[in-house]
Amino acid sequence: MKNILFEAIGGDHWIGGLYHSANIIFSILQNKKITSNYRLILVTEESNVSLFSEFQKDVLIIPIQYKNNLVRRVKLLSLCLKYHCDYVFSGFGNYYRPFGITMIRWIPDFQHNRLPEYFTGKEIALRNKIYEKTVKAKEPLVLSSRDSFNDLQTFYPNEKENIFIVPFVSYIEPVISKITRENEAAILNKYHLTNRKYACVMNQFWQHKNHIAVLEAMKIYFSQNPDSDFLFVFTGKMSDYRHPDYIEKLKGILEMPEIASHIRMLGFIQREEQIAIMKNAEYVVQPSLFEGWGTVVEDAKVLDKTVLLSDIPVHREQKNEKCILFDPHDAKQLAELIRQENQRDHKDSVEKGIANMYAEAAEYSKDFARMLGC
Repeated sequence: MKNILFEAIGGDHWIGGLYHSANIIFSILQNKKITSNYRLILVTEESNVSLFSEFQKDVLIIPIQYKNNLVRRVKLLSLCLKYHCDYVFSGFGNYYRPFGITMIRWIPDFQHNRLPEYFTGKEIALRNKIYEKTVKAKEPLVLSSRDSFNDLQTFYPNEKENIFIVPFVSYIEPVISKITRENEAAILNKYHLTNRKYACVMNQFWQHKNHIAVLEAMKIYFSQNPDSDFLFVFTGKMSDYRHPDYIEKLKGILEMPEIASHIRMLGFIQREEQIAIMKNAEYVVQPSLFEGWGTVVEDAKVLDKTVLLSDIPVHREQKNEKCILFDPHDAKQLAELIRQENQRDHKDSVEKGIANMYAEAAEYSKDFARMLGC
């Protein structure tokens, strides 16, 4: 039996890194070719262990603590040697190669290349430096979408051969199973959503997430439908360290009389609350100008929700039959879709969504198995 070590990094500053690790591991566990040949080892900080508790039966989970990157590298290498790992799915670095360990690299997306206006010059230079090392390395590279693969070919042509496209599903079945009728009702009551019809927008308030499109569409819709009591629920931390002026602009729009009474701002909330609120929404709006492979869309697919989805390349790749594409720069088009969806009676099947989650996870794992030679 061979071993693969996964390092799960992230936290409040980047919860997506932890979710990505959990979702990739879930997909891999659906592939019998991999699980019959490889044991999975997960290394993460102690504070993150609970996120991976559902995998304890199938994955060796090792909690660690480290104060800096040097300590982190030493601990990871020592664990790889202790467990005779053949592969490590980790951060960046070349220190595994002399020990016969193959490093699996991952690039989440090429946002800084596609939308450089949303980054500082220092951030762009740092990412370019890291990405150039990554694509020139001999080790295999995992990308999350065909769109990212196309970007790689655009920005780094002829640099890399051993590329593997491994999208992910949102493994939220354990979260869903823990939400009883009682605590679901308590969550809705806590946020004053009981017996209210609402749509949800669940993104951090970074500029490229394009909240302004939703707010402008809301202004159009509620100006035409002043008697509507429909709500829009927003989650996520109201901050963008790159563009503080953008946040001030958003705050001004949020206070406009046409829409102010139709908004619920929940801030950064717990995962269980997030899923319960999405589950009870009429539909989801995802207006982002750029994504690598969006977790919000995957959450909505598992919950079998209708999604009003920005028409960008990765969303065309990721969507299912309940996703409705719109031009993210056309507030009038989005307002019309909101009008149409607010007149519909939405029927969702979580059971269907979960069944599709397992099927897609098994399908997505195939390129990972190919990378391992299974």
